[in-house]
Amino acid sequence: MNLSQLLQSLSDVERDFIANLDYGADSGKHRAALDAVIERRGDVDFETQGVWYPYEVIELGKNCLKEGHEREYAACMGIVLKNIEAGRDRLNSIE
Repeated sequence: MNLSQLLQSLSDVERDFIANLDYGADSGKHRAALDAVIERRGDVDFETQGVWYPYEVIELGKNCLKEGHEREYAACMGIVLKNIEAGRDRLNSIE
């Protein structure tokens, strides 16, 4: 399974888990922005989405693997790595 397939296979419950990672703050906005990223196969449009929605919760998701939420962790890590590799993510580095 590649990243695009993983993202497309995320259930509503898994997407909601990611969207709520910032203690539930602005979860609706995060969810809508996350859905847009998933539609673009993991590409984050920092120009229109900015760094906050949904990247804040995506970064939180890649920083902490929680038991029972391994797919969400893998999805978040994959999104971040894809955007670093493409040069869009200037907040993180591969190192």
